[in-house]
Amino acid sequence: MSYKLPFFFSFLSLNNNKTKKVMSFIIQKAVESLLIDKAQAKALAEIVLATPNADYAVSLLFGVYKEPLIHGRKFGKNKEKYQFESYSPWDDRVHYSYSRNKTIGIYISKDTNEEEVTYENYKSFEKHYNDKDIKHMIIKFPETEKGTAVMGLDSWNKLQSDYTMEEVYLNDVLENPEEYGLI
Repeated sequence: MSYKLPFFFSFLSLNNNKTKKVMSFIIQKAVESLLIDKAQAKALAEIVLATPNADYAVSLLFGVYKEPLIHGRKFGKNKEKYQFESYSPWDDRVHYSYSRNKTIGIYISKDTNEEEVTYENYKSFEKHYNDKDIKHMIIKFPETEKGTAVMGLDSWNKLQSDYTMEEVYLNDVLENPEEYGLI
């Protein structure tokens, strides 16, 4: 995560009733001291703990949330190109678009050399999935397809990027100089 909460919020993501009761009490007392009466504070604490990402809710409530710096382009395990589209802090997920080669899965005889099977001739090798002595293989076509998908921020950050972190940081500084005290 890109923000640091006070130490007593560090166990917020633990998912048991005792932790929720303790966190509800802490949140309620913190909110009471800030702006509203006990009944409103208790309701607000209950709402925070019912959200899909209580860490985000608390950091937003206390004004300490900062959206993570996210690389815009990544490559999947088969070198598919992934383009960042948006980030959802409520579920800590990255929405992205991709472009990859079209594929089709077929069954072929176990004794067939897979290197002989291409997108141009695969139909002559194709077998029915109920046939005996078969294996499955994926045929890659030269055409590409576009789509959209979602993955967790941690998974996104583990993918290979076509930028270094320094390039991303410098681009962010250039695009948002006021956030870095340059304007």
